[in-house]
Amino acid sequence: MGVTVADSKFMMKIGLPTAATATQTSAGTLVYADTDRDYDVAVQSLANDSVRILVTLADRSAPSEYRFPLTLPIGSRLSATVDGGFYVMTANDAEVLGKIEAPWATDAAGTAVPTSYRLQGDTIVQTVRTDDKTIFPVVADPTFGWDWTPPGPAAYFNKNETRTTADSDYWELVSILAGYLAASPAMAAAAAVQIWHIKGWAKRAKDEGKCLKLVLYLGIIEGETYTGGNCK
Repeated sequence: MGVTVADSKFMMKIGLPTAATATQTSAGTLVYADTDRDYDVAVQSLANDSVRILVTLADRSAPSEYRFPLTLPIGSRLSATVDGGFYVMTANDAEVLGKIEAPWATDAAGTAVPTSYRLQGDTIVQTVRTDDKTIFPVVADPTFGWDWTPPGPAAYFNKNETRTTADSDYWELVSILAGYLAASPAMAAAAAVQIWHIKGWAKRAKDEGKCLKLVLYLGIIEGETYTGGNCK
């Protein structure tokens, strides 16, 4: 069971930590729901031909490790990045072919859950470290593909908006973000499927005394923190 990312000069196959049969949602996401396990896997194709793999841990009995065997391009290797991900490099390190983004995991309250990768041969092993304070379900989301992602529209939240985003529950936040992002329908649509990530980014910004910035990268929202400007 696996998925492939490819362009004219790059192809990598990623094995999935599931043997379940996929069903496709109306949005095109492949969902591998396994009633015999305490986690599900979903695969989203991104606009730049990368893929996002979402692993949802249902409860505390879910495994803490998830394995992603890789079939790399011939003559390439993995090189660790400073943020915990990996570059796919040519053997002589002359060119970056692709990138495995640093891992993320958040719980149902939007709190970041510690997670990391380690490399075993050509297999990426993601560890998700829950504890007694973790509120399930937990979503972990490795992303495999390319290093380039041209930035799109950005939304700069002020301190009150950041605090409201961090402190609201799920359904409140659906409505709040629809209002905050009404000027950009593309951002509002992307935000609707990334509620927990956005809440986690907002909580981090609030805790650091900063403000939330959301940027749309080819259909996917990335969260950042910022100071100055509208952050007051």
